[in-house]
Formats: sequence, C-alpha cells, structure tokens
Amino acid sequence: MNSIRHMGPSVGIAVFVMALSFLTMLLSKAPMMQQFGVTLAIGVMFCYIIEICLLFSTFHLLDRKHTKPVKIINENTWLSRFLEKYTHWVGKLPIPILVVALVLSVIGFSTESSIPTETNLMKMIPQDLKALQDTNSLQDVVGSTIFITYLVEADDVTDPDTINWMNRFGDKIVAQHKDVEEVTSLPQLLLQMTGNHDFSSDKEQLENLMKQMPPTLMKSVVSANKQYATMQFKVNQELSSAQQLALMNNITQQIDASDGFQVSPVGAQVMMLHGIDNVSANHNVITITGLLVIFIGLLVAFRRLKYALYSLLPIVLVLGFSPGTLHMLDLSYSPITRLRLR
Repeated sequence: MNSIRHMGPSVGIAVFVMALSFLTMLLSKAPMMQQFGVTLAIGVMFCYIIEICLLFSTFHLLDRKHTKPVKIINENTWLSRFLEKYTHWVGKLPIPILVVALVLSVIGFSTESSIPTETNLMKMIPQDLKALQDTNSLQDVVGSTIFITYLVEADDVTDPDTINWMNRFGDKIVAQHKDVEEVTSLPQLLLQMTGNHDFSSDKEQLENLMKQMPPTLMKSVVSANKQYATMQFKVNQELSSAQQLALMNNITQQIDASDGFQVSPVGAQVMMLHGIDNVSANHNVITITGLLVIFIGLLVAFRRLKYALYSLLPIVLVLGFSPGTLHMLDLSYSPITRLRLR
C-alpha cells in the first residue's frame, strides 16, 4: 500500500501528461496520424491501470508465500562502483552540464532545417524484398514506371480544339521540365499512328484516325462516352515524393485550359503524394502545442511554476538532440519521425 501511495500518483501524472502529448497528433492533417495519436493515448492509460493493478497484486501474492525475509546480497560490482562515481561527478557539476546540454540542444535545433524528409516509399521498405527487386529490374529495362496523371473533362474530349490543346500542353511540359520524360495521351497516340507533327483540325479526319486505333488502346486514354481523357506524365524515378509533389503542383499551375473543359490531377499516385505531404504537415505546430500541453499538465499537477519548467526542460533538450544527432550521422527524417514529439 505504501508503494501504491507513493508511486501511483507520480507515475500517473507522467502517464497523463504523455497521453495529452499524444493527443496533439490530432492537429495532423493525416487521418491515420490522428488515429495513431488517439490509440497511443488510450494505450498508455490502460497500460498504467493494468500495471498498477497487476504488479502490486502479484507482489501481494508473493509476499504471502514468503513469510521469511529474503537476505539481500550487496555485492560491490564494477557497475555499482561506476554508477556511484558517475552520480557523484554529476552532482558536483550541475551547472556546467546544463550549459553544455543547452548549447548542444540549440545547435541541434539550428540544424533541423537542413535535414531532409525521406518520402520515397521505395526506400522505406526492406531493400531485399523480392517485389522491390523485381520493380527495380523492370525500371532498368523500361525506364521509370512512375506517372502523374491528369484528367481532362469536356462535353467531347475528341473535339479538335481539345486534342490540339492536349498536344501543345504535353509538349510544353516535357520541354520545360527535365524530370518529365514523356507524356502519354490521345494526341500522342494519334501522332504515332500518322507520323505527323501537327494535327488536322478536321473533326471527320480525326474520327477516322480514332476508329483505326485498337479499342483497348483507345480505352486507356479516352472514356467510352468521350467526356473524359487522361494525360500521363512519366517522371524521373529518382525523384522523392516531395519532389514529385512539387513537380505536380508546378504542372498544375501551368494549366491554361479554356472554358470548354477542365483539367485536374487524379489517380493513386496523386493521392499518395498528398497523403505523404499531410503526414509530415504541421509538425512544428504539433511540437509546440505538445510542449505547451505538457507544461500546462505539469503546472496543474504540481501547482508550482518552477517544477513544471524543470520537468519540461529535459523534453526540450531531447527535441534539440534529435535533429543534431541525425545531422551528425547524415540521416534523414521519415514522415512519421518528422512528427518527433516524444
């Protein structure tokens, strides 16, 4: 009972503050990160409740079985001697140690902006995975297999004006962006059939060309009702997801479609790029909010300003040590570790 009375509140306060810090992940733009934060908060609370109940219940049963006191053997080992000297040394130099820790933490914070975030999913999975090795082998043969797709919507995407716009826009993007290797679209397929570099503006001639195109190939770029068409830009496979997102945004800004049709990015690759961007978004806001929540929680628990600040200081130091260590080891963040609230 004495152990519960002394350990329970102090550990409970730590667990409560930890749960609050996890809940700050609700500020993330990614639903999976929000759910992850809630799961962690619930998990630590239940761990505390179960541990308190199970641990001391087990101790009580063990105490009942052992009525005789257990003799404690006190061996003066090398580890105990080292720890004794270490604690003595630390106790004599608290101010210099704190100053050095603060300086290292500040240096760490200053290097954070130079640490990249690795968003290439291919580098986040085991490199010896057979599926990854097969993908790399395929890319060595056919080149990049990464496409950013745009959907063209109109009453009739096979209209000569729309086809000519898709052709001009595709050529412009390929010419202006070195990381765009080629474009696949209806006008490109028509050009391959004719070997010409310009389109006829005659609708009947275009319709005759499209009738000669294999139906499977036609369906890959134009819907059956001719209201939708796709433009697929093959991009450099070495680009990270962040670079692909920047490229996609740049292409989107260059769209100069007329009032007769609309063009927008679509597809699994586009959703993945936005999803990864949402995972790492707001990480500074989440970190600052987390520190504020921890400080308020400690202040409510201890009711003393200095106690709350003293308890918050190690957390701030660790947040500075993390980017400093990554910078020193030449490592990068992942979208998850970018949300580095501890």
